[in-house]
Amino acid sequence: MTRLGLALAASVAMLTSGDAASAGGSDHGGGGDDGGSCSCGGIQLTTLPPGKGGCAAGGVQITVPACSDGHHGGAYKKNQGRSGDHGGGGGAAQVAVVCNGAQGPAGAPGAAGPQGPAGAPGAAGAPGAAGAPGVAGAQGPAGAPGAAGPQGPAGPQGPAGPQGPPGTSGGGANAAFASSMMTTALPPQVPMPIGAPISLPPGNYVIQAKGQLNATGEGGAVEIDCQLMGTVNGQIDAQRVVAVGLDFTTTALLGTLTTTGEDVWLQCNDQDAVVPAEVDNAQLVAVQVGDVNSSTGP
Repeated sequence: MTRLGLALAASVAMLTSGDAASAGGSDHGGGGDDGGSCSCGGIQLTTLPPGKGGCAAGGVQITVPACSDGHHGGAYKKNQGRSGDHGGGGGAAQVAVVCNGAQGPAGAPGAAGPQGPAGAPGAAGAPGAAGAPGVAGAQGPAGAPGAAGPQGPAGPQGPAGPQGPPGTSGGGANAAFASSMMTTALPPQVPMPIGAPISLPPGNYVIQAKGQLNATGEGGAVEIDCQLMGTVNGQIDAQRVVAVGLDFTTTALLGTLTTTGEDVWLQCNDQDAVVPAEVDNAQLVAVQVGDVNSSTGP
């Protein structure tokens, strides 16, 4: 039984014992004139909120109605006997208040009970609605290029293409021009033309010149410069050779020429200031060609 239940039981016992004492007073004692019993109505319990009836934490108000004499109709009060003679007015109800005590400290938690058996799995719920598609993420960085795959087999040969247009006519030689001289003396440090010049009409040419050089005076070797010259293009080719007395050294010059018309010739210059020289068996040839495709190295 709870503490409140014990308090209620004690209060009810106190009130009911008091009524019994009243019923056994001098006017209703055993063997008296009014020896009937008292009858009481039902006990009323009223819950008191905190702060009511002098109870800070609330409580219960117990009300016991007044008792009446069954033969005389007299009313009695607790511990006061009958309030009036035979058939007088009724007495006051008996009231007791039981306050709730302050809440005690929480008890230690009890040991956990054994786990109950697992329940049966519930039925699968209906699938939810598909969510809205998320925003596309940023493009990641480009991956490293993969290794080259093996070469595939050769494809079938394609059809023959259309025939090309006719080619232009070939540029063959149209003419050759030449000049020669058996012997030309070279005085010291004087440029000398070797033989007669040749006059070339407009066109493209391959020109070649040669001659045999030697020193005619005493004094050993001399240096001789020879050039292939043109009136429009200037120097076409050049060479320096060393000529030794009583011995022949050959000079050979070669070049290409595109001209609108000019004279070309071979000339040589003895660079020694004292020892003279000469050129023997000199030849100059110009061959006309259709095209000249030339390039110059670094």
